Amino acid sequence: MDKNKTNPYEDKVARKKLIHELADDVVDIMQDKVVVVPTAILASVMLMHRKGTSEEELIKKVEWVASELFARGIKVGTINESSPTVAFKSAVQHLESLISKKKDIFHPTVVVKNDYKNILMLSYYRNSLLFAFFNEALIVCSLVGFGYDMAYKEGVSIDRLLEETFYLRDLVDKEITKKKLLTKEGFYKLLDFMVNKSILSIEGNKVKVILIPKQFNVTTT
Repeated sequence: MDKNKTNPYEDKVARKKLIHELADDVVDIMQDKVVVVPTAILASVMLMHRKGTSEEELIKKVEWVASELFARGIKVGTINESSPTVAFKSAVQHLESLISKKKDIFHPTVVVKNDYKNILMLSYYRNSLLFAFFNEALIVCSLVGFGYDMAYKEGVSIDRLLEETFYLRDLVDKEITKKKLLTKEGFYKLLDFMVNKSILSIEGNKVKVILIPKQFNVTTT
């Protein structure tokens, strides 16, 4: 052992640091190997459409979320780019106690004293997707935090957005376990990725959100 390094077997501070690094490595490996199930995708879309949506639109949006996961190098179980219908039907059956179907409209089941439990369970499934979009969410939340006019119309300078994004990153650092936290280099690469995905646009030195296409409009109330 390097004499300049503290022995974690003898020093509690060094041992705590080693355990934290080990936990980060374990989580990092798990996230690299994770396979997202269709149930998680369906739950995520359902939470965006609590008033209901047609089966056709629901399948389209499940397929769209799956394609976004594919674009980020994340595996999705039993869904391929040609047809997500079979996986969709299976996910609906798995969540049948949480959602109900009226003709061709799906919506979270709302039962007196039990509706919040259903939303909580759907959120539990949805949470397995958060790691995939976490760093992007830091950027978008920081951008939207400047207000609608700045985020969607005027734009925010890249330097200012970088500053606010890293403030938010440091703020939530103790609340999440993610080894690959956003770096300055990663920020610029991710910004380019989001521009190429038509999520953000850069005009001059200012970044702004691209308005969501009508087909992806959602309601959460």
